[in-house]
Amino acid sequence: SKSTLRRAPLTLGLVLAATVSFASRNYLALADEDDKHLADSTFMLAHTLDCLAAFAYLFRTALIDTGSRGVSTGFTHLLMPVQAGLSAYYFLQAFMAVPELVGKGLPFEALQIGNTAALGAYLGASALYFAECFDGRSATVAAV
Repeated sequence: SKSTLRRAPLTLGLVLAATVSFASRNYLALADEDDKHLADSTFMLAHTLDCLAAFAYLFRTALIDTGSRGVSTGFTHLLMPVQAGLSAYYFLQAFMAVPELVGKGLPFEALQIGNTAALGAYLGASALYFAECFDGRSATVAAV
């Protein structure tokens, strides 16, 4: 939330600096010649932040999420692994590693590992959420 970001600006700045540094050291050569480095690094930055968001989602589900069992929350826990699965499939199977597309570093490996890790995080969050939902229902039935 916004209040959390206001309380920890140093942490936010350090995480942002680390992801920008990572993205500037590992990027694909996809953009035009004009602003090649900036655009390619931004593409990698978006995927790096997406991977971090997946782990934040997992930690939120594991540590904070209590009692929110609405339809939209359940739908989100179903949809996020599907989205991450499509992204992981794309970078593992459909987007082949071509040496000519390497701008700097190991961008194909970073995209493959990051998207696979994000898929694992979303699957873990989903498993925790639905286990909590079913555990709550069985405890309610047992109490009656």
